Amino acid sequence: MAEQKGGESSSESGGTVVEGPLLYSNKVQIQLSSWDFNFEFAQLLIVPNEQEGQPATVAVNAIHRIIMSPQHAKAFLEILRQNVEEWEKQFGEIRLAPSGTSIDV
Repeated sequence: MAEQKGGESSSESGGTVVEGPLLYSNKVQIQLSSWDFNFEFAQLLIVPNEQEGQPATVAVNAIHRIIMSPQHAKAFLEILRQNVEEWEKQFGEIRLAPSGTSIDV
């Protein structure tokens, strides 16, 4: 468990981690090049229409970009896979939307 210390936390391994802003994303786009993987994270928000009878719109909140080398992306994939498997052992299977359905705008 991490212990909070004025913008920094101590990990169980004894290292210090500098913490940044907490971000939430429910949309990600991945762009590839021969040199790197570019992950663009965003948050989709449903915005009610102020005009009565009009449908709500979907807005995209700020995009945060993370760029990784192919080696780091592959290591990240393995760590993410392990953590998803552990989560499913504790809480049950993560179900995805049926193929062909999307909330993208």
